[in-house]
Amino acid sequence: MLQGWKRMSSEAQDIVRQGVVSAQSTDGLFCGRGDKEDLYYTFFGLLLSLMPGMKINRKTCRHALDSIDLHSLDLVHCCAFFRSQRILHPFTWKVKYDISYLHSLPATAYPHGDSEAPYSRFLRDMLLNDCGEKITLPDLHEYRLPNGLYSNLKNQTIYNVNATAAVVFLLPDELQQQTLHALSAEQAEDGSFGGNLLSTAVALFALQTYQTHAHFSTKGYLQMCLRENGFFAPTPDAPEGDLEYTVYGVLAMGATP
Repeated sequence: MLQGWKRMSSEAQDIVRQGVVSAQSTDGLFCGRGDKEDLYYTFFGLLLSLMPGMKINRKTCRHALDSIDLHSLDLVHCCAFFRSQRILHPFTWKVKYDISYLHSLPATAYPHGDSEAPYSRFLRDMLLNDCGEKITLPDLHEYRLPNGLYSNLKNQTIYNVNATAAVVFLLPDELQQQTLHALSAEQAEDGSFGGNLLSTAVALFALQTYQTHAHFSTKGYLQMCLRENGFFAPTPDAPEGDLEYTVYGVLAMGATP
């Protein structure tokens, strides 16, 4: 993200800083759409707080997170919780909480109710890997399309950008390259993937990580998603932005050709 942040003008950086600070509630968590406190958006607020010059109240955020019942969370919010703790407690987060809790999550806690789907495996396995647990490469052939792209549902004919970008980090070398090149070929002429900023950001990040060429620049598309308040919106025609899509915008800005 830092690379994308450096590509922004100083004026744009100042506007984003103001937006991030104003999105933190007095109780410590960050607000999503509708100005409602939310653990999910707190993670994105904390990610942005790592950019230079951000001044948030970390103490109140720590207290707010400590009051959350970890065992009440689904996989997505569980990952947001642990990732937030990692930002706030970079040296002690591994021992402060029992990460093995991830192994006991019920199927209903996973996206699509499927613990083996590409996006589910990515969220869980990358977090476990960060904690030093050895992960095994999954068998995802039921989610794989003939052209090397992936869906989050079994035996589909239409691929999903997010599933494909996520699975790249879990694939053995012999499958990874086919998937990367197939994903690159899906880029639209405006530079986007899947017609939205989330898909565009994760696709560009996956391609950049494994040094695979993106065919078109995304700079124009990103400019159309940026709003006057410094936040990025999900699509060029969406009226408002938020913390989540601002992270995707900064990420994509750093990964665009």
